[in-house]
Amino acid sequence: MGKKSPLKDNPLRNPGQSIDDEIKRVIDDDAVPYVLCTVLFISFTVYSWLIWLQIIDIPNPILMTVVTVLVSSYCFYKLIALKKKLKALRLGRDGERAVGQTLDSLKGKGYRVFHDLIGKGFNLDH
Repeated sequence: MGKKSPLKDNPLRNPGQSIDDEIKRVIDDDAVPYVLCTVLFISFTVYSWLIWLQIIDIPNPILMTVVTVLVSSYCFYKLIALKKKLKALRLGRDGERAVGQTLDSLKGKGYRVFHDLIGKGFNLDH
């Protein structure tokens, strides 16, 4: 039996929370498949070479090695591009947090500060 949350409204968002969400999405949805693809091809190629060195009856794994080098090169190229994107996102997130911390100091003077307000097709940082 699930317990009902005592919160009536959703909690307020933190500064840069939408950028944090985008960083997680880029890593999970964009970067991880390239890493897994590279690891899979390299593992299969190493296995092929080990088998070929022990049993001479199977075809030479040079073609698999060439394919692995090509696929791995493409994946590394894409990962470098994603690394640049992640660096820019992190820089933007850190900037939003710095501004958010500065604005939060106004709360002691009676102001209300809201961060990362989400609308249809846009977000308002502060």
